[in-house]
Amino acid sequence: MKLQIGLFAALFLVSCSHRDIVPAAPDEASYAPPPEATASEINVPIKVSLTELARTINANVPNELYKDLKGSDIGYGATVAMRIVRNGVIYLTTANGKVTTHIPIKIVDGNVAVGALGLKKNTPFDAAMHIQMNTVVAADKNWNFASATSSDFEWSQEPSLRVAGLAIPIGRLCRSSVKAQLDAVAPMIDKQIKDLVSLRSTMEGLWRGMDEPRLMTSSPTNVWLHLRPMAFSVTQPQSLDKTTLLMNVGIKTMLNTNVGSKPDKQNLGGLPDLQILPFGNNNRFQMEIPAVIRYDDIKNMIQSNVVGQRYPVKEGVTLLIKGFDFIPRGDKIAMTIDFITIGKKSQGKFYLVGKPMLDKTTQTLYFEDLDFDIKSKNVLLGSATFLLHKPLLNKIKEQATYSLIEQLNAAKVNIQQILNDYALSDNLFVKGNVEGLNLDKIYLGRDFMSIYILSNGTLEGGFRHK
Repeated sequence: MKLQIGLFAALFLVSCSHRDIVPAAPDEASYAPPPEATASEINVPIKVSLTELARTINANVPNELYKDLKGSDIGYGATVAMRIVRNGVIYLTTANGKVTTHIPIKIVDGNVAVGALGLKKNTPFDAAMHIQMNTVVAADKNWNFASATSSDFEWSQEPSLRVAGLAIPIGRLCRSSVKAQLDAVAPMIDKQIKDLVSLRSTMEGLWRGMDEPRLMTSSPTNVWLHLRPMAFSVTQPQSLDKTTLLMNVGIKTMLNTNVGSKPDKQNLGGLPDLQILPFGNNNRFQMEIPAVIRYDDIKNMIQSNVVGQRYPVKEGVTLLIKGFDFIPRGDKIAMTIDFITIGKKSQGKFYLVGKPMLDKTTQTLYFEDLDFDIKSKNVLLGSATFLLHKPLLNKIKEQATYSLIEQLNAAKVNIQQILNDYALSDNLFVKGNVEGLNLDKIYLGRDFMSIYILSNGTLEGGFRHK
């Protein structure tokens, strides 16, 4: 019986000496609005391959350009009947921003009758010529590419008639008729160029899609990206070499994100006017991308660093961290530290409060001015002053970091995959190279943290002609 009473007394003394430290949680402050986004600027040099364009023209321009087998009056009492057909492959060249279409043609089934000369009716002839069509392409503020084509030709083989063994040239008689047919062919060339470089129809399709938020990721939560375009620009086409036209398309836009449910469509209004700029070969882009990180992810990462750690707080006393949590508090974060002490009987929790900051050199999230919350400090001053130990605070601060390297590398891979070959429309594509990702600024929400990343690199675009 004495032994039982003595054991009970010992346990009672131990329990009485065991201190439970449970301060109240820090007060919740108001949440500031997100920071003003930095406008992203995207410049895409668009190359138009005239070799590719020529393939489309060859596929769409008919082989027979003109046919009149009844005969047309060309003056001087003469009539001429002919068919004009292509005599080879159409090809294109460019110089000083002007496109020249080269069309080799020939006249077949040519017949001429000149009653005044007493010639036989339907006297046959043939001829060959080389047509050059010069096209000037220019953009306007209404997103239209207008092209104006003028044409001329030279005889490769001038048409002639054989009369009494003599060759009588009739090029002058046929020229006006041929020239009239070229004027009919010119709009066909204009249409092919306008259809293939149809900036307005392409942009209207893109514009209609810009008001639709796009799901960027669904893990750990849905993150939606939407654009708020501010300005568009284009330079007039310039000749890069003999077979390539070059123009620069520029976009200035805000990139915004929403976390959780899908946001409503934006009302972008009508397509804004296109700004026409002097030629400049700018292929750089800079985008600010808000990356959303849930607090649970940060908590789990820091938790693995600190839970189970032992920290000496004074001679013979060690603090063991048993649990860790994150509590958002406006522009700061409160850390809940669950602990027991070894060498001095106490247990419970306390709160540390600090402001998340970005170390752009090490690409790490850390906490500036990490300190005991005032409520925790007051409780510790009354019952566990030994825990208010600066080296303990510094050690927790050192380990309460979160590396963002993995997120940055993943973002770079995702952006690069998109830019490897991104189709803006059926025939317009963009390719690019991501050169750098840099941390910019941070925003604290109620359930998440947004870290703004600046991405930069180079872009180029082009048309796929079908």
